[in-house]
Order: sequence, then structure tokens, then C-alpha cells
Amino acid sequence: MHRGTQSAEYTIRQSVRSEPHNYRVRGPGLHTGLTNEVSLEKSSNIDWLEFSTQIEGVEYSAPAVWSRLSGTTRSTALVLRGSSKRRFELGTVEHFLASAYIYDIQNYKVKIDVDASQDHVLEMPILDGSSKEWTYLSVFQSEELPAERKVWLAVKDFDFVDEGRRVTILPSEDMKSSHYVCQVDFGGPWQQKSNFSIDWMNPLLGRETFEKDIASARTFGFKHELETLVEKGLIRGASLENALLLDGAKVWNEGGFRVANELAAHKLLDSIGDFALLGRPILGTISTEKAGHQMHLRTLSQAVKAGALVQAVLKNNGKVVLEG
Repeated sequence: MHRGTQSAEYTIRQSVRSEPHNYRVRGPGLHTGLTNEVSLEKSSNIDWLEFSTQIEGVEYSAPAVWSRLSGTTRSTALVLRGSSKRRFELGTVEHFLASAYIYDIQNYKVKIDVDASQDHVLEMPILDGSSKEWTYLSVFQSEELPAERKVWLAVKDFDFVDEGRRVTILPSEDMKSSHYVCQVDFGGPWQQKSNFSIDWMNPLLGRETFEKDIASARTFGFKHELETLVEKGLIRGASLENALLLDGAKVWNEGGFRVANELAAHKLLDSIGDFALLGRPILGTISTEKAGHQMHLRTLSQAVKAGALVQAVLKNNGKVVLEG
């Protein structure tokens, strides 16, 4: 990782709060190091969010749903398809999706402009390594509670365990909230826990907590991993301006952590973005332990297949009605 100047790393329309329809973000990707530009366009034909790009006159797109996932290792990626047989992978969507989910952003096309000289490599800008800058998406949220909200309802306990990693989904007593619990253990002093909840009947407090305790948590890596990751063609855009670097018990970044238990908070942020690919909130408790992107995303299909999550509608009177 190198030390860079943050203003040179990325740009964001500072006028976005007064001109939300001109929202535009430009910056390098964490893994590719290549610069892409992202803008939002309202569309009544889109149910939630759709990512798209224009390449050689052809539009390639993917809805923000788990059925369009690509292979994932250190980030979450979607496959964009068009009228040709070509396919393009859009990487590192999770930080953007976490904020879009929390602020209930719907009916938008997320357009990615990529320089043709970059061989059409697509990755969402890493910005400062967190969702802090994506909280500008709050300008797009409706001030009114919807008459009804499509949700996934946790109806029975679900436990997915793999080599010491665990994801657990439990029903919620109030049947109106999403609760997240994340535990990490990287050895030494890096054993942390983070919690977050949002009540979809009164989401304001949850959004304030998200901005304060979760959104600013940065992606991170360990010094002993750097050489291997670079050899794999990853973290080409990483620097101390957009990632925490840990070495034993030492944090290399000036100022140390931004938020309490920042490692667990960032992993929790990742899980929010990954589970957002269900396309609607989960009413229940989602607990992760030593889990990562692949584990989160495998859980999506397994929990739905097992009938632990069922589709429902949350009415604005607080009642939950099963679909079908």
C-alpha cells in the first residue's frame, strides 16, 4: 500500500445535496486500480437497482440481485449481460449496496462509465474504503414511509457452518426490524464484535446509527498478506488513504481506528451489502462469525432453499403478510 493524497484518489459531486440528479462519483477500484465513474439515473422500469454500462455501443446490465453473482473472493461482483454474447464483471459493489439498502434507494439505474483503454474492467470506486461517501445517497430517499414494503421474513432458525465460520439467521420477535451481529477473530488483539439494527417502521434512528458507527468503517488488510494479494492481481488501488493496514498489533494508518471495533464494523458493513442482494430487507437477526463474502452469499441461496426465509409484505400499519 502507498500513501496518497485523498483528493487525487477520487472525486464526488459536493453539490449533490442541492442537485441530487447530478450525482456523480469518480475514482479507482480497490483491486483493479483503474478509474471508473458512477452516476445515478431514475427509472420507473427498475424495481430496485440495476447496474449498467455502455461498451462499444452495447448496453450491459445486471439487477442488484444474488442470482447475477459472479465468483467472489475478496469482494462481491455481479455479471453484466447485453445483446451480445459478451459478459462483464462489475466488482466491489458491496459498500455502495449497503448504503443504498439502508437509505431505501429504489428505481435507479447505476451507470458505470469506463475508459475504453482500460479493457473494459469494471469496479465500483473504493473511495475512502468505506460507505462514508456513499451516504450521500440519503438525498434520494423518500421522506414518507411506503404503504407497504416487500421483505424477506425469517420464519425459522437457520445455521450455516463451514470450517469454523458461521452465519445464523433467526426470526425477530418484533417482525419489523433487521438486526445484524458480526464477530471477527484475526488472532492477537483483533477479536472484535459489532452490532447494528434498523426498524423499518421507523428507520431514522437506524440510519443515524449506520452513519455514526458503521458507514465509516474501512476495508482492511494485514501486512503479511500484501505480497500474496499483489501476486494474485488484487489490491492494485489500495493505499493508506482507502484501507487500514495492520501489522501484528500495530495499525499503520495515522489516527488509528475511526470507529470502535472498526474491523468488525467493516465486516458487518460488508454483510449488509451482501445480504442486500436479496433485493428486500430481512426481518430477523443475521449473525456472522469469521465469515466473509463467499460465506454470506452462499447463505442467501441456502436459507431461501431451506425455507428459513420467505417473501412477505410489511404494511405501514406494522402487519406482515406472507406473499402467495
